[in-house]
Amino acid sequence: MTGQEGATPGVASGVAPAATLAEVREQLVGLQALVARVEPGAVPLGEAPALWQAFDGIERLASGAKTLLAARVDESGAARRAGDRDTAEFLARTSGTSVGAARSTLDTSRKVAALPHTQAALRRGGELSRAQADHIATAAAVNPRAEQS
Repeated sequence: MTGQEGATPGVASGVAPAATLAEVREQLVGLQALVARVEPGAVPLGEAPALWQAFDGIERLASGAKTLLAARVDESGAARRAGDRDTAEFLARTSGTSVGAARSTLDTSRKVAALPHTQAALRRGGELSRAQADHIATAAAVNPRAEQS
C-alpha cells in the first residue's frame, strides 16, 4: 500500500485539487449578487475604507488568477479558433483592455511559470498586483535571485 489509493491522480495527498470552472463560475455569481447590493451612500463612513480594501483584494486575486492563466489560454489555441491574430488580441478583446496590456499580462504569465514564490504571492490574498508581478518577473528573468527580494 502506498497510501495514495483512492487519491485523485496528479494531486498530492493533503493538497487541494485545482480550481474548476464550475467553482469559479459559482463564486462569480455570488460576487455579482454581492456587488449588485453595494450602495455607497449606505456604507457607514467608518467602514468605507475597509470595504474598498476588501474589493481591492478581490480585484488583485482575480488579476493574479488571470495572470497565472494567460499562458495556458495561449496554449489552448482559443485565439486562433476565435479568429484573432494572436492570444494578446484575444485577451484584449474578451477583457476590454488594450492589446499592449494583454500582451504584458501574457508575457508576465510566461515568466511567472518559472517563479514559484511569485506564483504563491499571486495566490495569497492578492498580495501582489499584476504590475508588481510583472516587475518581479522582469527582474527575475535577468537575475533569478531577484524574485525573493
